[in-house]
Amino acid sequence: MNLTHTTAQYIVDQLRRGLQTACWVTDSKFQVLASTNGEDEQRFVLPLHRAPLTEQDIINDHLVIPLHVGNEDVGRLIIAATADCSEDSVHMAKTLAELIIHQRNAFEQMFDRQWALDKFICELLHGHFREDDEAALQNASLLDVDLEIPRVAITIDILPLLICQPSAQSAHDSFPEHHQRTLRHRKRQLIDLAQRSLGAQREHIYSFFDEQRFVILAAIDGVETDIAHIEPAYQRLQQAVQLLIDTLCCGTNVQISAGIGDYYPGWSALTDSYQDARFALETGCMLLEKGHVYQARDLGLATFVCAQNRSSKSALADRLLGPLLDKPELLQTLETFLAAGLSSSVAAERLQMHRHGLTYRLKKIQELTGLDPASFGDATQLAAALQWHHVVQTEPTSSKRNSTMA
Repeated sequence: MNLTHTTAQYIVDQLRRGLQTACWVTDSKFQVLASTNGEDEQRFVLPLHRAPLTEQDIINDHLVIPLHVGNEDVGRLIIAATADCSEDSVHMAKTLAELIIHQRNAFEQMFDRQWALDKFICELLHGHFREDDEAALQNASLLDVDLEIPRVAITIDILPLLICQPSAQSAHDSFPEHHQRTLRHRKRQLIDLAQRSLGAQREHIYSFFDEQRFVILAAIDGVETDIAHIEPAYQRLQQAVQLLIDTLCCGTNVQISAGIGDYYPGWSALTDSYQDARFALETGCMLLEKGHVYQARDLGLATFVCAQNRSSKSALADRLLGPLLDKPELLQTLETFLAAGLSSSVAAERLQMHRHGLTYRLKKIQELTGLDPASFGDATQLAAALQWHHVVQTEPTSSKRNSTMA
């Protein structure tokens, strides 16, 4: 817990009324945060090598009183020792100072919605609420978050942007309180830019629980009534996020990238969407050009090979093979063609059909899946999708139910 200048000054103002002597409030390193004369801020009043104080001490005719909140050492109250400074008044001053620190810290945490929201989103996306629906719904209600709205996770790598920020221009920038104000201001700017790019929908949720990533839970319109709307929604979202990162990079020499997770029904599945987004961002930056928005579907074979989230693999396999699952003739043609090593003559012979008929079917498969089975790169994706589909179909029901937890 950091003792801020504002809290220290409030303590001094309150003690000034009851103590007829000078006093100072310092942090745990004896750097003055506030004083009755207002001239000692930023000054170290005691040698840094001095051992930490656990009890009241007298140094150079000054009472040095440790301030604690719980078991944490947060600072010192220093009072000039005078004849009017009684033991009772010192005890009262210490008690009042610690009470003020505790209350202001509790107040800031209670009413800092972004802090509470970041904590909640972090726990939600890391699966802490999977088995505790009631706790999640209660926390969401307190934060005015509707978990029933369909959303996907977006993660944006803002570390390059933070690194390129100008260094502190004043002595005050070295103080934690000023640093926190600057950080909050930058976060507010990021949210404002995101709202302009994505649209100022109240349903979008913005979080900074990861200091290096800007996480957005973006609402997807119309999915709850028609899943067919998901592709157009993804395209609009990808364009909006690309606009956002282009705007953030404007005027700098940095490249910012982002990842978008797939949509999975139910708020508890936001964990899977977040894992998708992280995988797409991290892997996309390594395999593709930086400065873009990636999805697991863009990474093809790498998703089947590298993704730890089984849901990512299943989602990509469903997307690639979905148009073929109700067309057994085309599905058989694809499997036979891949098993024949992409040889049209061998595949046609095994299927007992003319090569022209095989060519027609392969073109139909390309139209439906967006991938050309005759191309080696596309064929590897289709082969991986088929293998994953077979794995999912043959594993026990209990394993399927728990597959997203792996």
